[in-house]
Amino acid sequence: MSWQRVIKIFIWLWFAFIALVLLKTGSRIFVGDWFPVNTTSMTPTIVPGDKIWVNKLIFGARIYKNLDFLDGKPLETFRVKGWRKIRRGDVVVFNAPIQKSNLDSIGFRIDYVYVKRCMGLPGDTVRIHRRAERINPQDSLYRMNRHRYVGAIYVPKKGDTLHINRQNLRRYRTVIAYETNGILPVDYHVFRNNYYFVGGDNTLQSYDSRHFGFVPEEFIIGVSKRVLFNNRDGWKQRYKGRRILHRFP
Repeated sequence: MSWQRVIKIFIWLWFAFIALVLLKTGSRIFVGDWFPVNTTSMTPTIVPGDKIWVNKLIFGARIYKNLDFLDGKPLETFRVKGWRKIRRGDVVVFNAPIQKSNLDSIGFRIDYVYVKRCMGLPGDTVRIHRRAERINPQDSLYRMNRHRYVGAIYVPKKGDTLHINRQNLRRYRTVIAYETNGILPVDYHVFRNNYYFVGGDNTLQSYDSRHFGFVPEEFIIGVSKRVLFNNRDGWKQRYKGRRILHRFP
């Protein structure tokens, strides 16, 4: 075999390798990805050790405009058009909002990923009770137990105008500060983003919107409907056979 042929084969193999890398990267960005779950907040729907598939085609893939958020600057994204909008009862995977240490606001961390069920859409009113009750994903009103807020909570929708008073500022201070970079308005505020209220199916053991508040739309990664597999205790553990490609409601 001539050296020219060897070089040509090497070049073709190199291009094939690059194509596979680009295909894998592109599919993870635009189509979907898998995430491990290690907590009990979504039991019995999702159990510790589950590896869940997150579909990014449903709501549309989130694309970063830049990586400035790694330096603590505001997150800037755009979203590819998806099949449909988020629905009540969807299991969503998202970057949980974190409390900024130097500001009464929320921040973004790319490695801070949660999975919860969508309880309230933008424009919904969610009612929170102290007594824990069973979650019914078909209802628009959900009842949950321990929480940061009590009573009827309106979930902000893009374009909504909020008149500022003491009660409104207490409930919406963090998201207002998030949108205004910490400069709180005096009279009113027009929301610039859609927000979601999320909760765990295991309401007694879930850290969710009752504690960290509303989830900005740009924090949502995708919708999950299926467990790929579970290997928490190795392949011999009891969920092996039952959890492979398990579809949850």
